[in-house]
Amino acid sequence: MTRRIIHIEPTDAQWEVLDDIYGLGTMFVANDRGRGREPTSILWAELIVDDNEVRLYRIEPDGAFTYEELEGLNHGWTKYDQDGNEIEEDDDDE
Repeated sequence: MTRRIIHIEPTDAQWEVLDDIYGLGTMFVANDRGRGREPTSILWAELIVDDNEVRLYRIEPDGAFTYEELEGLNHGWTKYDQDGNEIEEDDDDE
């Protein structure tokens, strides 16, 4: 198997968000990939508290973010802005 290296360089604003999310905990962070499957400057961060509490963050280079929160098993996800306000999803996105 070919040895591969994953290299992610968050912006200072993204680091601030990551520090707020995780504190000193272990991070799970990944680069977003665009339609051409090339990495973008957007990061995804996942915070798992327990089996019923999971948040998935989408962090822009300027530190702006949204997150989706698991609403319990078999109940789907709800999307929020960085102030915790629910974002209504358009049905056209499906």
